[in-house]
Amino acid sequence: MARYSLRRLYFKAAPSNLKKLLTLLCLSLLFYLPACVTMPEQSRSGTTPHLKQQTSDNKNSSIDNKNSPMTFDDHLRLGKIYESNGNLRPALREYQRARRMRKNDSRPYFGIGNIQLRSGEFIKAEKSYKKAIRRYSKVGVYYNNLAWVYINQKRYGEAHTMVKKGASLDKGRSYIYLDTMGVIEMRQGNFAVAEQKLKEAVAAMPPLNTRGLLNVYENLHELYTKMMLRTDDMLEVERYIDELKQSLGSTVPMLP
Repeated sequence: MARYSLRRLYFKAAPSNLKKLLTLLCLSLLFYLPACVTMPEQSRSGTTPHLKQQTSDNKNSSIDNKNSPMTFDDHLRLGKIYESNGNLRPALREYQRARRMRKNDSRPYFGIGNIQLRSGEFIKAEKSYKKAIRRYSKVGVYYNNLAWVYINQKRYGEAHTMVKKGASLDKGRSYIYLDTMGVIEMRQGNFAVAEQKLKEAVAAMPPLNTRGLLNVYENLHELYTKMMLRTDDMLEVERYIDELKQSLGSTVPMLP
C-alpha cells in the first residue's frame, strides 16, 4: 500500500519537485529494505536450519533447567529416594534427567545401573556400570555393584575380580566388599569361607548402618538355609533381621 501511494504521487508531481521525490523514494527504499533481503528460513521457534542440530544437542542438557528449578544434584537425590522406596520407574526417570544435564558425570550412570540391576536387566546394568567406571574409575562401589551383575549371571571369577578392585579403592568401607565376597563364596558352595566373610562384614559394619547390617544378615540367613544344619544360628539371624527391619525407619542411603 505504501509503495502504491508513492508511485501515484510520483506521476502527479511537477518536474520541479522531482529531486525532492527522488530523495523521498530513496528514504522509502531504506525503510523497506529489511523485508526484501533474503534471510535464512526460520522455524516458528526462531531457529535457523543450520543451527537446528546444535540446538537439539544442547536441548536435552538444558530442558530440566527450563521446566523446573531442580538442579543436577536435586535429580540425583530424588532418584535415590525413589530407589530406596522401591519406586524404580520414577527413580530411573530422575537419574536419566540428571544424565541429560551432565553426560560426563559418572553418578547418573551408576544410579541407572542400580535400577537395571534390581529390575533383572543384567546386560543393561553391566553397560551402565562400565560407563560410570569409564567416566570415573576411582569409586569402589561401582566395581562392587558390577560384581553383583556377574553374581546374578554366575560369572563368579569376574565378580571376584571386581570386588577385589573395589575393595582396593575403598579401604575404609571393607564391610561392603566382605559382604559381596561372602555371597560369591556361598554361591560357589564354599560355605565355611562364606560364613567367615559375612561375619567379618558384620563386625566391620558401622552400628548405625542399619540397612547394611540388614543386607548382611539376610545373606547369612540364605547361607544357613543352604547349610540346613545351623538351627540356632538361623534363629538368631532371624531375630536380628526382625529387629533391624523394625528400626530401619526412613533411613535413605545416598549416592557416593
